[in-house]
Amino acid sequence: MALTRSILVITLSILAAYAYADQSPKLVAVFSALSRAAQETNLPQWLVFNVAHAESSFRPECVTRQYGRITARGLMQINPRYQDELVVKYLAWNPSRFDWSNPDHSAKLGCHYLSSLIKRFGMWKGVAAYNVGPGHRLNEWPMHRSLPDETWEYCHRIFTRA
Repeated sequence: MALTRSILVITLSILAAYAYADQSPKLVAVFSALSRAAQETNLPQWLVFNVAHAESSFRPECVTRQYGRITARGLMQINPRYQDELVVKYLAWNPSRFDWSNPDHSAKLGCHYLSSLIKRFGMWKGVAAYNVGPGHRLNEWPMHRSLPDETWEYCHRIFTRA
């Protein structure tokens, strides 16, 4: 079942790439980076593709601003405030080597981080933590009182595309 979902997601993504022929080589590189990172971290491809689509619409150069400040950037929308710490912790790289706009780098870091959150909280709460931040009151129950509406909508988008 999961393999069928992955094949469907990849097929639809490739068809979307052909709709924008000038973007095809870039999207193929993005899809390849996501597939490699998913495999490396043992995450389901459908999950990684859904998160990347929800975060950046598969755009490696995506930058999110809030109140004039950059709050997330790259394919997997990593917060630049924590980027260096995450690069050292999950990739064991020198942070100066990390290029947030490189789809391979962003996919690899995002997948390692997502995988760690899923191991810590479980699948659903791990995805919620990726969106809202792991410091949020994820262990409280009922969660509907502690999660922002945006996070509920984000999780719905991730899991209903599966």
